[in-house]
Amino acid sequence: MQIKKEVKSCTMNISSSEIPVPMTKLNKNTISPHLVNPQDHCMLFGVFSNDLKLAKAIPTRKFDDKNNPSNYRPNSLLSHLSNIFENLVYHNLTAFY
Repeated sequence: MQIKKEVKSCTMNISSSEIPVPMTKLNKNTISPHLVNPQDHCMLFGVFSNDLKLAKAIPTRKFDDKNNPSNYRPNSLLSHLSNIFENLVYHNLTAFY
């Protein structure tokens, strides 16, 4: 099953999701059937869940001075489930080309 393969190959260590990445990988056989319908809905209607679009903005320092706010840039951290869906869509689309 492609979903189990994508869950297993997820390379993210941290995620904006409340579900830890290691927990998702450990329970891939249990959660994979529950990801089939949302993934099919996404492919069929071209709609991506708003819950999966939420990201945490983490400030990342660009330069040495920690006290200067202009030395930081925002870094968006998406859910690892969003990453899994993105890879599934990518593989489904590229299978036709």
